[in-house]
Amino acid sequence: MPLDKNWQDIGNQIAKAIAKAWLKEDFKKQLLDNPQKTLENEGIKFAPGETVQIDQTTSTWRIEPRSATSTEAVITIPLPPKPDDVTTEELEKLINSNDAVLTRYCVKQTS
Repeated sequence: MPLDKNWQDIGNQIAKAIAKAWLKEDFKKQLLDNPQKTLENEGIKFAPGETVQIDQTTSTWRIEPRSATSTEAVITIPLPPKPDDVTTEELEKLINSNDAVLTRYCVKQTS
């Protein structure tokens, strides 16, 4: 499955959604109950055949094909606990800005 050409923008949008979940319990509940619809309502588009799930036990993204021959994939997005050193003001700034100022807290970068 090819990587979307806008993957960095999608990562920033998801970082904002994670920050919003840390700030707003009702949004977090929606995100956990129906992650794909909630993220689509935030303007994030997923390709046909992609299914989204949220994992609160990790800070690492996963994209896994449904099977070895499938073009469909399951995208697992982490929702780790809010770091203690992130303030409400910083989260609000992230949610309301066009910059991914706090992406480092919301999306773990792997190499």
